[in-house]
Parts: sequence; C-alpha cells; structure tokens
Amino acid sequence: MLIRNCTVKDIGNLVSLYQACFAEPPWCEVFDRIELTTQFEEFISWQDAVFLVADDGDGAIVGGTLGYHQERKKDVGSVISHDWRNSFYLAELFVSKQRRLQGVAKHLIAARFDAARKKGFTSAVVRTSTDQPIIRRLYENIGYSVIASQEVLSSKSVDGFQSLQKDSRVILGGIIP
Repeated sequence: MLIRNCTVKDIGNLVSLYQACFAEPPWCEVFDRIELTTQFEEFISWQDAVFLVADDGDGAIVGGTLGYHQERKKDVGSVISHDWRNSFYLAELFVSKQRRLQGVAKHLIAARFDAARKKGFTSAVVRTSTDQPIIRRLYENIGYSVIASQEVLSSKSVDGFQSLQKDSRVILGGIIP
C-alpha cells in the first residue's frame, strides 16, 4: 500500500469512495457528486491542505484523508477558544469497507500528521459525531480531549428518504504526535 498526495486523476474514484463510505450507518449522509468533485479539486489547490490517498499498489484508491488550516472551517472556529484557532483541522478520513481493520486508516493518519508537521502545525482539532465513539477514542488515545461541542444539521438518508437531521458533535484538540 502506498500513501501519496491526491491528484486530479484520483478525484473521480475518490468521490465514489467517499460517497459510499459516508452513505453507511451511522452517517447515512448524502453528497452530490458534482459538489464533491468541485470541493476535492479546490482542496488540492490549497497551500495549507494535506490531501492524501491510500493506493493499494495496483492503482485502486482504498482510502483518503484531508486536513487544512482550521481557519477555513468557520463553523468549528466559532465554537473553539482562540488557543486552537491556529491549528490544523483534521477534516476527513475514510477507508473502503473491504479494506477496514487492515491498518489503512492508521497509515493515513500518520502520514497526515507528518505532512501537517512539515507545514509548520504543532496542534490539531477534529470534529466527530457523538454517534462515533470509535473515532473519538482513536484521538483520545493519542492525548486529544474535548474542547467544544456543537449541534449541526446533516443531510441524511433514512429509510430511503433524504432529510435534515440534528447531529451532536464534539471537537477534540491536541498536539500533533
């Protein structure tokens, strides 16, 4: 497996993987393919962004991760203290269902932290749903702690119908290992 920077050529497959991963419970989120494609293309152009993919070695994308300067995430910035506003925002982490529990996420996380350090960041923040205790424990196990909470609305697919649902989230902060 190879962890590398995302390229424009990866975006089509990455969008499909992202949509599939986040359509699963507990997220059940629906994302427009055109909007995601536009966002992913934009992320690649940001100087402060780290956008990585896990390539299985045969060119198949099996995971991805994204992070950037926290100031770009205004809704998170509005609920965290000033101490965290110059942090790296750990935006996305997703792995294909077939490759989970095989170390892909750990490799992506380590590479994302390494790239963030190289960009000069020393601390990071991450937001996750309270319905995601596994993600929360993942970051708490490396010393992160809850620094804020937030209520958001997410577009979810429930029983085949799309609707806006309330989602309680926590923001964790810590030092980049």
